[in-house]
Amino acid sequence: MKIGINQPNFFSWLGYFDLLDTVDIFVVLDNVLFGNKPKRINRNFIVNKNGKLVPLTLSIKHNSKTSLINECIIIKDKNYLSHLNIIKEYYRDAPYFKKVMSLIEEIYDYPSVNLSEFNTNLIKKIFFLIFNKEIQIKLASKDFNNKEYNNEDYFIKISRSLNCKEYFTFQNGFKNKLYDPNNFNKNDIAFYYQSYMHPKYNKKNFVKYASILDLLFYDYPNAKDIIRSGRNWIKA
Repeated sequence: MKIGINQPNFFSWLGYFDLLDTVDIFVVLDNVLFGNKPKRINRNFIVNKNGKLVPLTLSIKHNSKTSLINECIIIKDKNYLSHLNIIKEYYRDAPYFKKVMSLIEEIYDYPSVNLSEFNTNLIKKIFFLIFNKEIQIKLASKDFNNKEYNNEDYFIKISRSLNCKEYFTFQNGFKNKLYDPNNFNKNDIAFYYQSYMHPKYNKKNFVKYASILDLLFYDYPNAKDIIRSGRNWIKA
């Protein structure tokens, strides 16, 4: 059994969806502090007509010192309502505009304003569109005890409770020494970190690390194969 644990990102990049496709269970880490700066949880980058990355940001109501991700509330203000118009402006000439835009409109119609719930629904819908299968998701805030440990101990505890033998994560945490693979190995859990080889897809003014939306608008039929083509996991 393979597991990945990460925060519920907003319209994330290709490597994020490669992790989702790699694991058997994805645990949404929504019981950690949001903090005081915009993060990938409420902001990501789409590409304008000049090939420049531009931010798309959800305004949220939260206490910067105490609010957990699952306590953050999306503010449906003018900024929120402008998202659809901005996306339409940048992508209306894309070959798969109608199909992808229909899904985005459905996502923005989601009734909950809870940031964790909104993003989790977003993740499920986009994953199904790409891979034509359901993703098995568990919420840290609901399915596991309150976070009482440091991240590493907590992730090991979750992995053990789910009988997972392989743990997959992004490379930043590993390279910044937030985790020690030896501690996972001691608990009979193999540790893998991602070294994603970002693929290029069929688009003029292609740029790396844009939101998954950019790929879907321009090469939706091949999105699954394109995402998987960059797969590169390293066992630590």
